Amino acid sequence: MVTPNVRLEQSEVAKRVGAAVLLLYLAACFTPVVGLDESSPNGLFLLWFGLMGGFGITWAVIPWSANAFLGLGMVELFRKHYRQALLLGILGNILGLTTWWFLWDYPLLIGYYLWQASMVVLVVGVIRCLNMDAVAPSGTVRDN
Repeated sequence: MVTPNVRLEQSEVAKRVGAAVLLLYLAACFTPVVGLDESSPNGLFLLWFGLMGGFGITWAVIPWSANAFLGLGMVELFRKHYRQALLLGILGNILGLTTWWFLWDYPLLIGYYLWQASMVVLVVGVIRCLNMDAVAPSGTVRDN
């Protein structure tokens, strides 16, 4: 007997993943990211700081570039190019993790973890979309 598979459509999963990534990213923009000696800048300030070239702090471009990979990964997610989105998400995660290397002397705060979580959610969500193709491309499940 063949029964319909009760599951979300791939495009619906992609929309939910995109919404979760966006919410985490926006939350990261408005929360403190790193505890510096004088202040704790929020993510929006650091995003702007990176867009302005880091004001001569050349190492800052490495972890900051994770934003570009996250953005491109989101574009590929919505274009249904899941393999490209996965690669971009993984690269973004790796670049984001370099923050630990460059800021080892300063405490990373909630904004950093929300930002990093947005990239993890992208990767996990894309893997889910890829698995939906592999498991049941016809949309049905066969009962034995």
